[in-house]
Amino acid sequence: MAVVKVKLTEANIKSIAPPASGQSCTWDTQERGLAVRTTSNGAKAYIAQGQCQGKTVRVTLGPCSTLTLDQARQRAKAAALLMLDGHPPDGTEKSTAAL
Repeated sequence: MAVVKVKLTEANIKSIAPPASGQSCTWDTQERGLAVRTTSNGAKAYIAQGQCQGKTVRVTLGPCSTLTLDQARQRAKAAALLMLDGHPPDGTEKSTAAL
């Protein structure tokens, strides 16, 4: 899969064509870790990707039909801060507290 990087805008998000099969990601050049994931059936969603506890973590921020690009950028920043602090934003963090 080729890596596609563009400055995401509302207009070019609408023009992203779905892949023939599977899914593709179009990465934002303005907000690191933010992308639009497009599936072969035409569904588009904002995702955020980053490193957390030594692992690559990718979370879905929401569908492009519901979130604005500005909202997605804000959510991507919030997810990046959680990952930077070692907390996966998808809620999969294991508790280390004794029972």
